[in-house]
Amino acid sequence: DGCNHLIDADRRSGTGYYFRSRVADSVRNVIGNGSDLFRQAHLDLQQAVECDPSNSDLWFELSDLQYREGLFAEASTAADRATEIDAVNRIWGHVDQYLAEEKIQRLELIQRSGDND
Repeated sequence: DGCNHLIDADRRSGTGYYFRSRVADSVRNVIGNGSDLFRQAHLDLQQAVECDPSNSDLWFELSDLQYREGLFAEASTAADRATEIDAVNRIWGHVDQYLAEEKIQRLELIQRSGDND
């Protein structure tokens, strides 16, 4: 319910959509692979990315969710975007927006999986 309040407060912000996607994905992991919950998490992450398209963390989360669902081509595309944004953040010295090394390694794995489609 709190996530919906965040969304209602500012539909142009990706924060509420991101948190709602995390809740849906967490519940899905606990109760099993619910396609409705995946669909909700996926739609919310896509909306979060749309609200904040220069956020490499959101692109990472979208890529990771798609990868875990076997959507390898889509995941690879999102991983490419996350990597591109992270590179720009590093060029411009936006230290607070660098992706963690573990995320970069995960993105590389996801990008390789998309090459096999």
